[in-house]
Amino acid sequence: MKILVIGQCVLDTIIENNAVKIQPGGIYYSVSGFNSSRADADQIFLLTKIDEPNYKYFIEQFSQITLVNNFCEEKIPYVKLIIHKELEREEHYENFNSSLDISNIFNQVEYDGIFINMITGSDILLEDLQKIRQSYKGMIFCDIHTLARGVNSKGERIFRQIPDASSWLSNMDIVQVNENEIKTICNAVNEETTAEFVLQNGVKIFLVTKGRNGVTCYFNLSGKKGKVSLEALKVESNNSVGCGDIFGAVFFYSYIYKMDLQKSLQKAVFAASETAKIKNIKELTRLKDVIYRKYFKEQDIDNRL
Repeated sequence: MKILVIGQCVLDTIIENNAVKIQPGGIYYSVSGFNSSRADADQIFLLTKIDEPNYKYFIEQFSQITLVNNFCEEKIPYVKLIIHKELEREEHYENFNSSLDISNIFNQVEYDGIFINMITGSDILLEDLQKIRQSYKGMIFCDIHTLARGVNSKGERIFRQIPDASSWLSNMDIVQVNENEIKTICNAVNEETTAEFVLQNGVKIFLVTKGRNGVTCYFNLSGKKGKVSLEALKVESNNSVGCGDIFGAVFFYSYIYKMDLQKSLQKAVFAASETAKIKNIKELTRLKDVIYRKYFKEQDIDNRL
């Protein structure tokens, strides 16, 4: 399979439990999710921006894929994440850079799926997404992520109603949000009403991730609407960053390969739970072995999800 991943690189400064660590962030986690899932013959293409001084943070995962563009002169965004145990994390940005250039993404490559993670919220513009949809009839996945946040004069990312939400949704097949991001889509009174709004705008699968409370998936597939929920696995949580990004990548890869909604959700929940267990970002490299041991003993002879 050939999958195009779109999203910005950021360098994270994570503050949690009075400890500070600096590590690669943003689309790095999505790439890690695809690398943990794909077969050797698969190709992952990444449209992003990365500057040479910071590439050293990303090389472990990026060396396994194909970068669509070369290094950029702009500094990548720096993000300070303040993690709270029970509340949504705080995000403070520096070095906002311009949106990604989509003009060459279809040069001589036919993709089996396009995966977009709105890391900064301006990774692509609405008109870019519309151009992609006009040119591409396959499955488009989008993690709403920071599209759900505006920015104030201090560089703080504040939740807001997504401008032109219907137009964004009408160009997507699969949409992922968390429990706070879902509130920015429309002025609905509850999750079910928002899900109905999303599906009415043409989305086929709507994923609402809920951390320790698992995930709820609303779908409209071949005219059949429904809802399925999975509980989170009970694990010792050492990490709260990147779990949703890993979830989305593993779900999308599994779904476009097998088109099995239930199994794709199960594998994505498992991958997110394993990500929650890590104590150091270097441990993401073990995800592939863990996922293979879990799912490949007696099935999928060609070693795919």
